[in-house]
Amino acid sequence: MSFALAATALHLRAGFLCVVLLGGCGLPPRGPTRREEAPPSESYAKALERTGLAKRAVGQRWLAAARVAVEEAAVVTVPHQEVVGFQELKPDARGWRVNLKQGQRLFVKLEGQSGRGQTFVDVLAVYGSGRQGYTLKSAESGTETSTKTALHFAFEVRRDGDYVVRVQPEIFAYGVWSLGLSLAPSYAFPVEGHDHDAVKSFFGAPRDRGRRRHHGVDIFAPKGTPVLAVVDGEIFHHGVDNLGGNVVWQWDPDRRLRIYYAHLEDWAVRRGDRVERGEVIGWVGNTGNAITTPPHLHFGVFDPRPVDPFPFIDDQVRAGSPLPLGPLDLLSGARVRPKKLELKDGPGQHALVRRVLPRNTALTVISRLPGGHQVELPDGERGYVPSSALQPGS
Repeated sequence: MSFALAATALHLRAGFLCVVLLGGCGLPPRGPTRREEAPPSESYAKALERTGLAKRAVGQRWLAAARVAVEEAAVVTVPHQEVVGFQELKPDARGWRVNLKQGQRLFVKLEGQSGRGQTFVDVLAVYGSGRQGYTLKSAESGTETSTKTALHFAFEVRRDGDYVVRVQPEIFAYGVWSLGLSLAPSYAFPVEGHDHDAVKSFFGAPRDRGRRRHHGVDIFAPKGTPVLAVVDGEIFHHGVDNLGGNVVWQWDPDRRLRIYYAHLEDWAVRRGDRVERGEVIGWVGNTGNAITTPPHLHFGVFDPRPVDPFPFIDDQVRAGSPLPLGPLDLLSGARVRPKKLELKDGPGQHALVRRVLPRNTALTVISRLPGGHQVELPDGERGYVPSSALQPGS
């Protein structure tokens, strides 16, 4: 590498990590799409063009790696933990595809275990064809360092769909990173002292002998249990109707959603009241068409059509256990132990087989996860294999 090329690369920053969320809906996600400054990943790509690196082989490999990481992302379920290694002077990127629901919050945690480089995180929408869309979130951590660096951020899902988390070091950056993906709801749980176990009837369940569908979830609790505002907002209606009995409608201005609380025993708010998350707005009852059922809260979310409200309040813990630190087994040589080994496109049981490898096939270990590794063949093809199927080798 020439001195000028190296100097240009260092000027573009020493390390880069990009996280891309891929939505397959074909429409821009809800929320702000305008921005005053370009996200770091786009600024970096433009800098490659400006300095001429985009026309060089190393720049072309970096751009290609970014694209392939999205197109060939491994399908995983959340929570997910993986430790990934990136080699110095080798442009690279990794991708993980997850299915997410509107109302969920995806937490991404990146911890540097070794290496060097300043770190950027971008959250982008990518359409089903693989075209990159709007940047939804952009963050930056610290300065370049050879010590442990942590970067945490949350992304709130505004549309159902598949998303891809892509991790990509900048050209000439290197290191070992621990990636953790976990989920949490966007809203607080609406019934005091209860959680997801109290939900006994879900969105879409048949009603009136199949003539209509349930447009919410039913949360069962003793009569008089406080019903809580799930988010800050304004009460734009309280009253009585045949189906819901005593009802409250709340406006969520940040997400532009209408929230519906029904079958209340009584109200604690009136139209025009501004409420904060966790404030009492009424009490569980069985008014309206629930008069013959045990007391419960019917909770709904409208966008403006009804959407499944359960992901908004599903408070089940989805945080994975951290993997043991120590990257010594990464970026090292290995060989296939059994007579035949299936190389799969993801770590799950339902992952597809890319190819079958014979015994003693040479591999490079590029990531570690519970019970398995991602490996790379000499021809550049990658896949996941069980840890027990590998033996040290070069």
